[in-house]
Amino acid sequence: MRRGEGGGPSNTFERQGASHPNVSGEGQWINYSVLGNPRQIGIMDRNGGHQERLTDDSDVHFPGSFSADNRRISYASYRDGVWNLWWIDRITRERRQLTHLTSYGPHVRYPAWRPGSGEIVYEYSHVKGNVYLLNLP
Repeated sequence: MRRGEGGGPSNTFERQGASHPNVSGEGQWINYSVLGNPRQIGIMDRNGGHQERLTDDSDVHFPGSFSADNRRISYASYRDGVWNLWWIDRITRERRQLTHLTSYGPHVRYPAWRPGSGEIVYEYSHVKGNVYLLNLP
């Protein structure tokens, strides 16, 4: 990453701040979550240059890892009240939906490409609510 004054660490140029960095396999690129409402996906080179947003819409996005070719970035996206996994090409901006959840209970997050493969591992969680009756003495 680019160094700040005095040799210390630097940061992105995002006004809202950034979090959740992920480094590409060859170490050239860093993707990150652009903080704000909603969260977007940013990318920069390892020196802190070429910073840009890959997404800029009304949906919430949390970036994951890079593919083996270092072009695609997996991410979790919250659209219309439902979480799904996607990838985006850092060069062409092509997007592809990977999961097709339709209900509001489950969520997916933390997608990570298996090194050197076309496989992605991720967390899947399903929140279920129940109503109970408690008889008081």
